[in-house]
Amino acid sequence: MRKTNVCFTHNSNNIMEKQYYTCQFCQEEFIPKRRKVQKFCSDTCRNKNHYHKNNNVKKEPIEILNEPIEAEEKKKNKVEEMSTAGIGNAALGSLTGIAIVELLKKFLTSFENKTATKGDIENLLKGLNQRYFPVVNVAPRFNKSTYYDKQTGKIVFYDKQTQMFELPIMDLQ
Repeated sequence: MRKTNVCFTHNSNNIMEKQYYTCQFCQEEFIPKRRKVQKFCSDTCRNKNHYHKNNNVKKEPIEILNEPIEAEEKKKNKVEEMSTAGIGNAALGSLTGIAIVELLKKFLTSFENKTATKGDIENLLKGLNQRYFPVVNVAPRFNKSTYYDKQTGKIVFYDKQTQMFELPIMDLQ
């Protein structure tokens, strides 16, 4: 560690000595912030020195190290040309991702939370516009099925032989 150029400054009532140290990596002179322990002018030089020391890389001044980095950055910023293969691969990747998401939605969504299609809504409307609704909790009598008539609000029986709806005969005894 080489110390050079000593200068003195007045700081409130204290006289503080400022010695310039030389960075062990880039060989630049600097004023240390911590006396006797600071060997490098910055964290960058300290990190680069550590890298070169541990990876058996020849130690070079900081100016020479910046040149290859700038050349690599120019290469990274170069825009690649578009090709049909690249476009096809991008489209295939997007479609595959969409298909996987839709399959997961289909299998992981409960029946109550699935979306209704136009066909589902049309079938529901057809069912609501019917006049007769089957009643399932009443047993059929005399081979006749039980229905609810929406217009009259009454229970009726459907005779399969005559294919007609009949009002039930009530025994008023």
